[in-house]
Amino acid sequence: MKDNRLPAIFRDKEVARSRKGAAGQIIVRDMNGIVRNNAARIASKFEKDLTDGKEDIAEKLEMVPPERQTKTHQRLLEVMKANPRWSFARCVAEAKANLATTMNQYAEGLLALKKLESLTALYREMPNLMRDVMHHAIDQMEACNVCFGEGKVAGRAGGKSLNKVCPRCAGEGRVRTSSPHKAVALKEALEISKLKPEKGPLVAVQNNQVNMGGGQDSNLLERMAKNRDEILFAERDKVNEEAIDAEVIYPDDLPVEE
Repeated sequence: MKDNRLPAIFRDKEVARSRKGAAGQIIVRDMNGIVRNNAARIASKFEKDLTDGKEDIAEKLEMVPPERQTKTHQRLLEVMKANPRWSFARCVAEAKANLATTMNQYAEGLLALKKLESLTALYREMPNLMRDVMHHAIDQMEACNVCFGEGKVAGRAGGKSLNKVCPRCAGEGRVRTSSPHKAVALKEALEISKLKPEKGPLVAVQNNQVNMGGGQDSNLLERMAKNRDEILFAERDKVNEEAIDAEVIYPDDLPVEE
């Protein structure tokens, strides 16, 4: 007997279906539950073998940037939170989500979370990192490699008596040495501490306006421009004040010589 001829109470009707995608379509029926097809097997393997369970999946989905979260994405999270006993496959079907898209969003959230964890770990190690940078940026005092810290050397070749002041350390036994990475380390240290002024174009033209840039250099250029204007325009205004009003005589008004 066909299913549609059975009384409604005995029909195994469909109650949920995911959106069809590259991973297939998950179907849920009233009596038999999830239909065992390829999509259901993929969802089950993903939940049990590739993740730490549904809570882990929900955590990674929440890490997806808000601008990339669709209404389906948010509805799936709501279904997963409201039904903790449901399997991941059942939640995908109930939310009418795309299984392949959801798996990709999990991977995207995982990367975002790992990036955040890396930044947090880097922040925690910042004191150690800064100490290593400063170790290369600042010259260090080390034992002299000529007298090995004794301050004196043998007066002649092959001599055993240390009776001459070391020419390298001048008898101190220690010398100041620079790291081969000093230039790079010093630059990084200044940038980290924000003591180094940011470089920028001396003159930037935007919206038909000329903006001065470049930190201290820009201040110098501004002062130079101001002084120039004071000198040039002050002299011009002075000449205008001392000018004598005079009548303008045109050639036609001049007397004609006889």
